[in-house]
This record gives sequence, C-alpha cells and structure tokens, in this order.
Amino acid sequence: MAEKQEKENRKKEKRRKWNYKKIAIALLVIVILLALVLAFFVFDFGQKIWHKLQGEGTTFVYHNMTFKKTFLGNLALYETNLAIYRPIQNNTLYWTLKIRNDPRKLDKIPANVTSKLTRKIYISFAKEPLQCQGIMLTSYRLGEFADALGAYKEAAVSNEEFAKELAKESNESYPVKNCDDAKNGWSVILLKQSNTNFSYIHQQGTCYILEIANCEHIPVSERFFLALIDTMSPESPTGPGSSAQETATDDNEITNES
Repeated sequence: MAEKQEKENRKKEKRRKWNYKKIAIALLVIVILLALVLAFFVFDFGQKIWHKLQGEGTTFVYHNMTFKKTFLGNLALYETNLAIYRPIQNNTLYWTLKIRNDPRKLDKIPANVTSKLTRKIYISFAKEPLQCQGIMLTSYRLGEFADALGAYKEAAVSNEEFAKELAKESNESYPVKNCDDAKNGWSVILLKQSNTNFSYIHQQGTCYILEIANCEHIPVSERFFLALIDTMSPESPTGPGSSAQETATDDNEITNES
C-alpha cells in the first residue's frame, strides 16, 4: 500500500515539474517576443531620429525645382515632382524624379548640355562602364527618364567588336551606335570611360557623351538628367515639395512649353 502511494506521489511530482517547465518555456517565449518587439520599436525610433538629424523632410530649391530629402531605409534620396507634357501621347505625365545625390553637389561634374533630346534615343554603352557595379540600375534609369519624356529608346553598344563579344557571351545582339548615328531625328546617349581622372558630360550635335571616371555612373547620369531638365522651361512650383517642368515634342525634338 505504501509502495503504491509512493509511486503515485512520484507521478504527481513529475507532472508538477513538467507543468513548471511548460510555464517556464511559455514565459521565456513571451519574454523573447517582448524583447524583439521592444528592439524593433527602439530601432525604428532610433532610425527616425537619425533620419531627422540627417535632414529628412528638408526642402530646397535647385534651378527652379523644389527638392525634398527622403530616405529609403538608410539610403538618402532627393526627389522633385515634374509635370511633363507629351504631345505625341497627348497627355501630361506627373512624374517624381528621385536621385541619390544632392543636386547642388552634382554641379561639380562639368556638363555642357545645350539642347534637348530628340524623341528617338539610342542609349549606347562602351565596354568599360558595363563592368562597373550597379550599371544596370543606371541603364534602367536612363530608359525610365526617356519613357517619362515620351521618347522612343533603344539599347546599343559603341563598337562592333564589343557587340560580337556580347553576342558570343549572352547570345544577345545589340546594334552598334555612336555619335556618327546621332542624325535623322535620333539622339545618342553614349556612356564611356573617361580618359581623365574626373567625370564630365559634353555634347556633339544630338550626341550626349557621359565620360565616366572611377565608375561614377550614378552621379554622372543624375547630373545628366538635371542638365537636360535645365534646357526646358520650368513653371512655378505647384505646391510644397513639388515643382513643375513642362516639355513638348514635335516630330524630332523635345522642346519647352511654358
């Protein structure tokens, strides 16, 4: 009888210990979850404070465009709102230009751009820039900018040898286009490696040459966007944090409309 009672007591003790263990595990899970939630809020709050200290939400006027500083994660962006009139499509596109670099600092890149793109554009790459990290993003953004202007675009490479090399490696063919092809209503945007240790942009007719040093394709392309917009006639800002840029196109060129 005593032995049976002892076994029963041992079973109760085991159940009690197991219940304590389950409670301890549940409490541990709750503590971990609370710690994670707290850490998230602390990180989010700290990130917001850091963004504010870095100037998030501040605005400034650059060449008649109102830019606002924002953040995507920890990546600082500068954005401005544009209204682009496109007669070929018979519409106005309200488009936000977002760039990574402060436009005021991009002025250090010399840019001699005096006329507007035609509505048909070759975006042509020499071999060296295509070896730079992140160049596909720049290629996409150049195409996106052309789309915003209502222009037709086509990718190209700058010489026959490079075209054959790409065709062999990727089984894709690209037309060969350089400044000689900037005619008959076509513009050429040519991205090539700079022969100097600094980047700059210059123009030959309707050929726009982006001379890229040290793989600085992002700031150079952003400087190019701003230089092109400067050739258009800006309107007064439409509201806080926005600006208006009206452009018109005929059969051959993108021109300004006030």
